[in-house]
Amino acid sequence: MDTVVIPPKFLPELRRLPDDVLSFPVAVYESMEAKYTGLLTDEPLMAHSVKADLTPALVRLNPTICAEVDEALQEELPPCKDWTGIYIYMSLVKVVAKVSGRVFVGPDICHNPEYLDASINYTMELMHAHEAIKPIQPWLRPFLANRLPQVQALRKREKQAQDFLGPVVEARLEAQKSPDHKRPDDMLQWLMNRNEERRLSRTRLARLLLAITFAAIHTTSLTVTNV
Repeated sequence: MDTVVIPPKFLPELRRLPDDVLSFPVAVYESMEAKYTGLLTDEPLMAHSVKADLTPALVRLNPTICAEVDEALQEELPPCKDWTGIYIYMSLVKVVAKVSGRVFVGPDICHNPEYLDASINYTMELMHAHEAIKPIQPWLRPFLANRLPQVQALRKREKQAQDFLGPVVEARLEAQKSPDHKRPDDMLQWLMNRNEERRLSRTRLARLLLAITFAAIHTTSLTVTNV
């Protein structure tokens, strides 16, 4: 893959280019071998919900996020009497997974061990699959990629997430039939609200949430670790 370095003065011009000329989703699709890893890069519902629901909600959700950060830090980095060695990256991954989960799936699920396991390990398994696919000659990938143990592990992880989140979505849809029901204020519900027009399957909604965790958890944890 070629890397092109340009001066910052050309960025405004690049921003004005249409998607059929310069596309970030297509670049991610190609670089992450999404044809085989299954990473969702082309679902407009996700990008629209992030821009229209998540970003405006951050001011409203900040007190909740701060409280979740305090609780997660007490759990993962508790007080100690003397200097204590820790694996800081994985401690921060767990903190970020719980805090982001509070926004993504709400307070009832964000501490669930099954959810945390999926949200933390999906990114690692995705990268392992990506690394296993890359050395294969492109013309052989359609025949060999899906047979790789790393890719099969990724499919298993997706199935686990679907089995876990499917009943959650069903329960929310059933609760919405009541006129007194107050819809949760989290990413899953925002996706469901906007999905009333798109009518995506429960399976695709689960994969959308996995894609969101891929974009959020380890990137934030790496940033804090480097700081």
